[in-house]
Amino acid sequence: MGFASILTSPAQAAKDRAELYRDALSAFRAKDYGQAVSIWRDLADKGHAAAQNNLGLCYLHGKGVKVDHELAHSLFSDAAERGRAAAQNNLARTFLKGWGVDRNEPEAYRWYLAAAEQGHANAQKNLGVMLLEGNGVDADPEAAYDWFQRAAEQGERRAFYRLGLMYARGLGVVRDWAAAVTYFREGAARGDAGSSFLLAEAFETGKGIDVDVDQALRWYRRAAARGHRRALITLGEKFRDGTNVPQNIARAIMWFELAERAGHRRAGETLERLMDQANERQIAKAEQLLERFLGKLKPPARAKFEDQSA
Repeated sequence: MGFASILTSPAQAAKDRAELYRDALSAFRAKDYGQAVSIWRDLADKGHAAAQNNLGLCYLHGKGVKVDHELAHSLFSDAAERGRAAAQNNLARTFLKGWGVDRNEPEAYRWYLAAAEQGHANAQKNLGVMLLEGNGVDADPEAAYDWFQRAAEQGERRAFYRLGLMYARGLGVVRDWAAAVTYFREGAARGDAGSSFLLAEAFETGKGIDVDVDQALRWYRRAAARGHRRALITLGEKFRDGTNVPQNIARAIMWFELAERAGHRRAGETLERLMDQANERQIAKAEQLLERFLGKLKPPARAKFEDQSA
């Protein structure tokens, strides 16, 4: 028997690694995190950059393993040095947040730039934020605008929000609410909560668009369903006070309850006052509305409203 028949060729080894990597992805999507971690760990030990990045994410978020930010940072670093754009983006985030490493904004900027130059849309958006705010680098609104545009061209929804903000506030561009609304529409259509909220405000106030209170209410609700705290509070106040909607205490209670669950610091006080003033029928109706609202959400969205007191 010749060596060719008993030794695995480099091409075959690469094929085997690719199949194992896909098996891990399938396991992860099926929520079999332990199996995914086991496969990715073996591949990561062999220098597989994509596996190193995904294993790093598991350690960052505690999927199949205990949270370990230092190990996540190390894995992102290994994959980033091998040129993996997604890992470079994640590595930059650990430097920016101080996860598993001392906070270092210049290093965050360096790695966001490396990923952005490879065409990574989220990194392009993140780089734009650093340039706009002057984090780790001199503020440069014009360069920020260019990176937001590149990210938006790839459909990065948060980039549309950022471009809209630049036009709404006149940051590095001439203030133009009509242009801002155009970008908020694009971001909202892609599911960005901030874009949905600011589009709602534009419809309500007539900035850059004709006033349309029905459309405003629609987009406030879209933002609220994605856990946007200001949208939740705004809806609670509207139904409490009867602003552009019929006054409805039960609905007000529901929205303030959701805002409290989403982490709004002052929602609880308002909710407590409303509950003291409401009658039993209104409270019971609020509970029904809350269950119906949560029942329509997909699990990731519903998780934002998990009762922290439970």
